[in-house]
Amino acid sequence: MNNRIVDYIERIRDELFSHNQFIFDHPETAFKEFRTSEHLCNWAIEKGFSVVKGQGLLETGFVASRVFGNGGKCVGFVAEYDALEGLGHGCGHNLIATMSFGAAFALSEIAEEDALELEIRIIGTPAEESGGGKIHMLQSGFFDGVDFAMMIHPSNRTMVEDFSFANQIMKYQFFGKSAHASAAPWEGANAVEGMLQALNLINGLRLQMKDYSRVNPLIVSSGKSNNVVPDYAEMELNIRSADNDYLNCLIEDVNRCVLKGSEAYKLDLNIETTSLRYEAVMNNPVLEEVMAKYFEALGETVLSHPRNRGVGSTDMGNVTQRLPAIHGHLRLNGTVKTHTVAFRDATINEDGRRTIVTGAKVMAMTAFEVITDEEKFNAMKKAFDVRGGEE
Repeated sequence: MNNRIVDYIERIRDELFSHNQFIFDHPETAFKEFRTSEHLCNWAIEKGFSVVKGQGLLETGFVASRVFGNGGKCVGFVAEYDALEGLGHGCGHNLIATMSFGAAFALSEIAEEDALELEIRIIGTPAEESGGGKIHMLQSGFFDGVDFAMMIHPSNRTMVEDFSFANQIMKYQFFGKSAHASAAPWEGANAVEGMLQALNLINGLRLQMKDYSRVNPLIVSSGKSNNVVPDYAEMELNIRSADNDYLNCLIEDVNRCVLKGSEAYKLDLNIETTSLRYEAVMNNPVLEEVMAKYFEALGETVLSHPRNRGVGSTDMGNVTQRLPAIHGHLRLNGTVKTHTVAFRDATINEDGRRTIVTGAKVMAMTAFEVITDEEKFNAMKKAFDVRGGEE
């Protein structure tokens, strides 16, 4: 236990709670987090950090950094702060941002006291819920030079393991030929029937999909009149897999089903990729080990991440595929689940306050140990290389 970090977080706990409340009171959705982003940047500047803001689509993204000595190692604390449409902070991103800021400030205090050669970054990432903010920020270089990154997500259980789906959203447009549905249907080419046949083939494919794969359809357009053979249909498919490589194979299989459905009804077909790909999380095992130790030191029971529980997707997966990183989970309340009103409201009560304090302490202590223990730092890097992280 690093008592200096613990004491520092305790001293600023009311400050952390105040900023958490501000984020909660001003929910903003993907790429529209203008007030929240400005507020967080100002907070970082008050603490001696230099801020670089994003441009264009990433206008609400930022990197706040503080360099000690000549820099040396670099740790990134990842902050999310986008809200859910109509539900506000039902996923607890207000807590994520507050924990990461608290951890960065605590580590800064120790770095200054110990004259460490270190760069600390707070990486403000918009649009996790939709839009893939971290993917854009990776592509724009905001994570360049970061040796390892971390964040903690509030959950209904404390875990250092993570399991998520890689996912890709695809759009399929079917172009047929209109005709009178009663008088001369044989003169038409039914776009809706072609789309339905494609879905039937995909449903048959489910029998041969690997475990932990999903194909979720949304019918966007299916004709406008029941007495006209529809000449246009459109659907979106959210295609997911726990295996990044298998997702490529699954998309090929799905596309083949769609193609055969369209061919059966003599349709023209257009296929588009409409989203950035969220990749599966690959937490670094050394970071898992160290983070688990500090969770337990602060009284948390660290549980495994069972695969029979509900699983979603996160753009933090892309970060874990590019550099050593961890997407941890911290129990907010053992009975409420994310994306609910109850979870949202718990982020500003005593459960939320405990989560902020514990999460900030754990991340700061984890980062400090990895930075100052050369053997662990090298083991973390080696573990990433062995597990095949992407460049």
